[in-house]
Parts: sequence; C-alpha cells; structure tokens
Amino acid sequence: MLSELLNLNIYTYFLVFARVGSAIAVLPGFSSAWVPVRMRLVFAIGVCFVITPPLAQYLPPLAGSPIELALMVMGEMIIGFYFGVIGVILIAVLQSAGAFISLFSSLANAMIRDPIADQQSSLIAGFLSLLGLILVIVTDTHHLMLRALVDSYGLFEPGKMLIGGDAAHLVARKVSDSFNLALQMAAPLMVTSLTYYLGLGILGRLMPMLPIFFIGLPLQLLMQIITLMLALPAIMMVFMTYFQDGFVMFLAP
Repeated sequence: MLSELLNLNIYTYFLVFARVGSAIAVLPGFSSAWVPVRMRLVFAIGVCFVITPPLAQYLPPLAGSPIELALMVMGEMIIGFYFGVIGVILIAVLQSAGAFISLFSSLANAMIRDPIADQQSSLIAGFLSLLGLILVIVTDTHHLMLRALVDSYGLFEPGKMLIGGDAAHLVARKVSDSFNLALQMAAPLMVTSLTYYLGLGILGRLMPMLPIFFIGLPLQLLMQIITLMLALPAIMMVFMTYFQDGFVMFLAP
C-alpha cells in the first residue's frame, strides 16, 4: 500500500513538472540566457512542489503501460512548450517594434546583445526588450504568467494532446497581432521620419549645393531619439496591456 501511494505521488509530481518545466524553459524572463540553467531547474522544482497538491485532482490515473506513460508525459511537455511559445510571441512585439524604429532612425546597423532573443538585435530593439522585461517583473506580471500556467490545467486537459488546428490558429493569430501592434507602436517615429525625409528632399531641391547627408543624419538621430522618449510611455503601456491580455485568456473564469 505504501509503495503504491509513493509511486502515485511521484507520478503526480513528475506529470506536473513535465508541463511546468517545459513552460518555464521557454517563457520570457525565466528562459533568459542570463538566468543559469540550474536556477531555472530549481525554480521549476519549487513551483511544482507548491502547485502539485491542488492540481492532483485534474490529473489522470497512473498509466498502465510505459508507452502510455511516455505519451502522457510527452503531451504535457508539448502543452508546456506551447504555453511558453505564446509568451515569446507576445514579448516579440517589442523586438519587431524596435527593429522598425531602428530602421526609421538610421540605427538598424547598431547592434547589441538582446537578452530576450539571445542574439544580436538592433540597439533600440534590445533597449525596448530589456525595458519590457523589467516592467513585467516590476508589475508582478510574471505572477500572472504562473497563475495562467496553473489555470491552463482546466483549459488543456492533462493526458490529452493539443488540438493541432486550434493551436496553430492561435499561434498564427498572435503572430499577426504582434506584427500589427509593432507597426502601430512604431507609427509615431515612422510619421516623423517620413515628414523629415520629405522636408529634407525639398531642401535638397531648393539648395543643391547643401551637404544634405552630413547635416540631415545627425538631426534625424536627434529628432528620432526625442520622439522615442516622448512616445515611450505610451508604447510601454500598450505593450503591457497586450502582454497581460495574452495570458488572461488562459485564466479560469
């Protein structure tokens, strides 16, 4: 009896860990290259210890064969990975907006290490990504991510695979929404840049001997930086609302 109870508890814990660990390995902030792998593992283990007792009622009974158990664990890992990918798509709106802004500001070739994408990104994209991650932590939005992960057990039944069509449709819709929102967030600088280029073109026609490039580029950088600082509060408010709404849909009603 004691052996059966012990096996059941171990099974329950590791089934929860399969989903939670996969999600934490991908979710923005937790999956940053600056966070050591051991810390992510310890954090995932600690979270599972806390949430396993209340989630035990949602879990299916112990599988009768190793193949069924392996399929069940694989399904949980896929769900956790899918949940994390949604978070990555949501925060990628800042990287896209930063790329657009860098293009309009003539800073597209100024590259730095992006802590979110874990690769080289434009200067403004890296700045916006880091600022967005700081706001996520400061506003306790990472608590919302963990709560949505726990409530996902009511939305995605444990032991069953994702519905491929619905899952792909949600990912495609989130990618489309993120791209559209990135364009909207970069719109103030796009309008400013187009207006400036129009004025610069007219000035070049009126004064052909004027060195437009040497005069125009420093002024463009200064103007776009000022515009970015003025628009930055609104940009980050729009991002935080979009990011939080993306996880609210996983919460239990």
